[in-house]
Amino acid sequence: MIENLKPLYNATLRPVAKILHAMGLTPNGVTLVGTGISILAAPWIATGRWKTGMAFVVIGSLFDGLDGVLAREYDQKTKFGSILDSVCDRVTEIAWFGGLIWYYLLCTTQTTQVYGVTISFIALSLSVMVSYIKARCEGAGVTCNKGFMQRPERIIALCLLLLIGKQYMLYGLAALSVLAGITMVQRLLTAHRNCTHSA
Repeated sequence: MIENLKPLYNATLRPVAKILHAMGLTPNGVTLVGTGISILAAPWIATGRWKTGMAFVVIGSLFDGLDGVLAREYDQKTKFGSILDSVCDRVTEIAWFGGLIWYYLLCTTQTTQVYGVTISFIALSLSVMVSYIKARCEGAGVTCNKGFMQRPERIIALCLLLLIGKQYMLYGLAALSVLAGITMVQRLLTAHRNCTHSA
């Protein structure tokens, strides 16, 4: 869904990428900086200060987009850069949802603990699986980059949930889990179709 806005997103980040390039930063360096900023969201989320956590998610995600723009604009794309970017994307998602799991572990009511930890874990697992299918397909030379709830959509959904507050979080995570599950099936079907056509 958000994929259609990628040209506009890239055009917006291009001037910033130019500044970073002039400063001597490499795409891998930008990836690591963005990952560090994103991980800083976790303790804020874990302690219930969700708006501050959301700010770190947003800033870290902007850096996550900048590394790709920098690599493409200045011909610095490498295989290792792609691997590093993919690994760091998973690390940040684990940190964010891990923060939510920790938050719900500290809740005073047992019911909220159980539902919160369970739904957060399911959302994390399905989110990672959506990305894993894409990475596995790319490793096998199979095109599979579509789906309803890709990483940009998941980041936007998480930011909105962190912004609107705790009373909606579990419902939002449940919806995110369902949509991520649907996306996982979409990608598996796409992979199967593309593998069959290339056989």
